[in-house]
Amino acid sequence: MVKITAVVLAALATLAAARNCTPGLDYCGYILRDIATGNNYDAQMKSALRKLGAPVNESSMTHGLFYCIPGGDGDVQALAICANGCLNGGKERNDFCKLP
Repeated sequence: MVKITAVVLAALATLAAARNCTPGLDYCGYILRDIATGNNYDAQMKSALRKLGAPVNESSMTHGLFYCIPGGDGDVQALAICANGCLNGGKERNDFCKLP
């Protein structure tokens, strides 16, 4: 019984850690993956990259810059692929592309 309780608590802790992006903020792809459980944002990111006309690969998903659309449930729009890398802007701040 103790093992079952521990497994349930671990599963709940994982769900609690997952969250949606904050509407109106820009996110690096790797940050979106960090705030989600598993690959929850991967399908949205791939679709957003296709709409942008960008390649859909690990690099573009990691270094892509995505906008969290207001009013949605964590929906995102691709803004750019950061050629020099994408940088974390900090908590509740926009992420951004690194300048050359």
